[in-house]
Amino acid sequence: MKFNIIGLGRLGKNLALSLNTHNHQLIAVCNRTFPSAKSAVETLKIGQAVSKPADLPAAALILITSPDDQIESIAIELANNGFILPGCIVAHCSGVLASDVLKPLKDKGCYIASIHPLKAFRADHIEHDAFHDCHCVVEGDDEAVMFLNKYFTEMGAHIIPIAASNKVAYHAAAVIASNYLVTLAHCSTTLLETIGFDEKTARTLIYQLMQSSMNNLHQTDSPAQALTGPLARGDTRTIQQHLEAIHTPEIQALYRAAGLATLPMIKQANHVLLELSEKLSDKRW
Repeated sequence: MKFNIIGLGRLGKNLALSLNTHNHQLIAVCNRTFPSAKSAVETLKIGQAVSKPADLPAAALILITSPDDQIESIAIELANNGFILPGCIVAHCSGVLASDVLKPLKDKGCYIASIHPLKAFRADHIEHDAFHDCHCVVEGDDEAVMFLNKYFTEMGAHIIPIAASNKVAYHAAAVIASNYLVTLAHCSTTLLETIGFDEKTARTLIYQLMQSSMNNLHQTDSPAQALTGPLARGDTRTIQQHLEAIHTPEIQALYRAAGLATLPMIKQANHVLLELSEKLSDKRW
């Protein structure tokens, strides 16, 4: 199978290498700038660089891994100026956009879809097996979904269908789990550094603690069963002490919001839950 990729960032590079490793041929790539496309080709050692989407040669599959706000304009450019084969599969990899953003290409006889890997790809790191055991949500034309299912499954991915109308909520969940986990790590290490811990020690302590919580999540039947700490115990005095000790407004706001979001998981008497809610909501400290 011959394919092209538009957008050679973290996802695009891993996708190109993984597909090529599974005996598919990367024909050409297009990036934000021609020099960056050439650099990506030199890194991957496969494919050729072109300066704009309309210059891509014909291929059975075109994957768009560009930032979300560029996808619609790329679809329009390809539809108006590109060399598009009837029956070609065109898919974007946005987590939030549905496949219908590619409608200009469907009007040209393409089958369209969206496929989003639920994985955080590290900067400046590419792997031949990046999609092994990776869950990917997919929606779009039946022909395109079947096509993507076949080739992503070859790479070891697990395909999960999703309704186009549910993609925004799905992506919000992914952002909370992935991006904001990093935010929590940053805020926790920052708080330790403000009381004298060096950065390396702070990161080690926090990352090990977060990993132990992840292990608990894997080993229990629900997040509530993995929860530990003062909220789970109903320890209102400790919560108040924490709020008094956190002087950075952004970190305190995060602590309060996370605490309030945690309350529905805990099993305590109603008066304890009410007191915890009042303390977390009270911004006098």
